[in-house]
Amino acid sequence: MRKSLIKKIFGPPGTGKTTHLLSIVEELLDSGVSASKIAFTTFTKAGATEALERACVKFSKSCDDFPYFKTLHALAYRYGSKKKVLGYADYKQLSENLNLALTYGQTNADGSVSSNYRGDHIMAMYQLARTKLISLEQSYEEYDNIYNIDFGEVVRFADHYKEYKEFTDKQDFTDMLEGFVERDQGLDIDYLIVDEAQDIKPLEWKMVHLLTQSCDKVWIAGDDDQCIHVWAGSDPTAFMNLEGETEVLSQSYRVPKAVHTVANLTIQRVAERQRKDYLPTAQEGAVFRLQSIRDIDVDKGSWFFLGRNKRMLLEYENFCRESGYLFTTPGQKTKHNLFEAVLYWQELINGAMITGAQAKIIYSHLKERDRIKHGSRKILKDLLDDDQLVDIHELQNSYGLVWHQSWDTAFLSMTNEEKDYISKIEATTGFDAAPRIEINTIHGSKGKEADNVVLMTDMSVRTYDAYQKDPDNEHRVFYVGMTRAIQNLYILDPMTDRHYDI
Repeated sequence: MRKSLIKKIFGPPGTGKTTHLLSIVEELLDSGVSASKIAFTTFTKAGATEALERACVKFSKSCDDFPYFKTLHALAYRYGSKKKVLGYADYKQLSENLNLALTYGQTNADGSVSSNYRGDHIMAMYQLARTKLISLEQSYEEYDNIYNIDFGEVVRFADHYKEYKEFTDKQDFTDMLEGFVERDQGLDIDYLIVDEAQDIKPLEWKMVHLLTQSCDKVWIAGDDDQCIHVWAGSDPTAFMNLEGETEVLSQSYRVPKAVHTVANLTIQRVAERQRKDYLPTAQEGAVFRLQSIRDIDVDKGSWFFLGRNKRMLLEYENFCRESGYLFTTPGQKTKHNLFEAVLYWQELINGAMITGAQAKIIYSHLKERDRIKHGSRKILKDLLDDDQLVDIHELQNSYGLVWHQSWDTAFLSMTNEEKDYISKIEATTGFDAAPRIEINTIHGSKGKEADNVVLMTDMSVRTYDAYQKDPDNEHRVFYVGMTRAIQNLYILDPMTDRHYDI
């Protein structure tokens, strides 16, 4: 067993942490190290995918050349048990067995459960106990039990869940990590790079420590100031207290001076943190405090409209709809296929040809018999290839299209509000414009950036109560929100007494 040399890399917002880590990969490759001897891992699929894609482009290699550029879960699965993974049908069966509503996987960006089903919250208690390496009883006591779930229900669920996995010979994602750790066998690697270390949970740390045992050198990168998944078991002190040489990336390529000043004042309120002195960009930027989002001119640049909780985002959505702005929201773009259907319909009735795939989007919004003949959707699906081009005459002659008037009369299921909003979009940006506004929670914006950030400080009751008990977590959350800004930060005055104090 080799004793590895560990280096900790702290990457404040916008300091190019991933680019820095890939430069380490480049140095190793230039020195003659095989790509197959380097592991680059993180806890999110998005982070691992980004690293792999950037490495392939940068070094002109294929994905197969980097077999260890994966998430911790993917590494544990590939080099561990090959049991099948529990899927939708399994959770449906578990729901029936236990007479308990259970969807699983319905989590918010901060790791908290987004559904109202008791089963999902019981599952969360059970999985948190496993990933945090604590007892089921301790997990139950720590959980925000708003549904008054009895501990006996949790025990019953855990027992049946384990029995079900044994009976079906399947595993879940936590089993992959547990199995890898229990086998106590590392990988055939000499160098290990771990990113986003501030978000790693105790069980995942055990796997990381196991991987380091066979390595000559290890780089572990992250930023405790951006640890905003504490609810899900992340612990910023685990990374901070790790023994090893320390490096702080000192130049932000995103955060301007004015935003840097306010963000630093915010993060310095955290009681226990790694001190990091880093420089802002040369741009001055600006920080504004406003009473309402309606006081902001959002006609230029990219925008994040951020709130602490999902329920706070409706105010943003209403503003965009009233103003006729295209926007995206978590998990769904408002430039959804209804807008696409309108766009393709306009092209169609103006004489242009569209693809079969575009025609199918149109047909999904047309009422049978009134706008298309009965059974036309199935005929279109079965007979028209997605990449085949058609015009309005062919759709009328061969695929049952009846209607050929303007979009506002074609789609009968459209509400008056939707018609009004689409009319505004048509008059301003047009349907084929890329949305410049993203509406999201602060957690959902992590790892991203925009020219302008609008930050709502109001909180839900539960979040505000947690803020009173543990202010440090909210300091980190709002610090992350502020530091998404490339140019300007707009802080909205609170609308309630439950808000973060900036």
